Amino acid sequence: MAGDSWAFFQEEFERKRSQYMGAKLTAAVDLESGSARLITATLVFLEDAKQEDDESAYPGLELIRKGLSVEDGKSLAKLALLPGPEPGFRIKEHVIRTSGSSPWQSKRSSNESRFGIRTSSTEYFVHISDSAYGSNEVLAAEGLPVYPNAREAVKEWFGEWEGVDSWRGIFVVLPEYRAKIEDVVLEGQLLRVLIDRRQRGDAKAHYRVAYFARESSRVSKGQVELEGDVFEVDLGIAPTVLSVTLLAERAEVVDWRSVDLERGSRPPGVSIRLPALQFEMLL
Repeated sequence: MAGDSWAFFQEEFERKRSQYMGAKLTAAVDLESGSARLITATLVFLEDAKQEDDESAYPGLELIRKGLSVEDGKSLAKLALLPGPEPGFRIKEHVIRTSGSSPWQSKRSSNESRFGIRTSSTEYFVHISDSAYGSNEVLAAEGLPVYPNAREAVKEWFGEWEGVDSWRGIFVVLPEYRAKIEDVVLEGQLLRVLIDRRQRGDAKAHYRVAYFARESSRVSKGQVELEGDVFEVDLGIAPTVLSVTLLAERAEVVDWRSVDLERGSRPPGVSIRLPALQFEMLL
């Protein structure tokens, strides 16, 4: 239910509140029908308060970037995630109607990040009630770039997010800025983990690295208190399944990496240097 999503958001927001200095709203609004219809939007909480507003207004399309305070960002998130009798929220002078359906949430590790984030995060998403895709005609306005259609304009406005044309709604994103896994290197039986402590929030925070590795039926696992920024351990096996998790106090998951060579999974953020014989056996 929508109320449950808002409750989860509130709990996570308060836990991470000290990490945030501002928020950024990025939106694309279709105006062709004479009323505002949201194409897509993201609301990302930031560790940096310096955000410049920007806007590109085309006939029938408005592209918006707006910096917000943390509290204003939270208020907008509440309107989006906890709909009232007339579900919706406001972007500038535009009133956007949400579908009233329950938002969903998903967690992403730092190597799966998007929206310009380079840390792990939780995404909360709610659909809008009136889908809009923008014009298929050439977009042109004085002093602005020319695009073949609204889709290309929107994709560039959101930058690296290639899937921007796939969603019709608003993403509210709570990043984890305290620390992250910078890299995981598996070289034969040696596991090396590089941690980036970003010093946001509690600078005295203690972290642990938990690992799980399996080669056939043999398993190596453990948890180690992190003293520096590099953790190394001889696993005693050359695993084909590996999981590394960065934990804060009370077993709070901060970031993670996993790889399953048996299924052909080799995600970014995990460097694997296999002995030649083991590599041939996997082919």
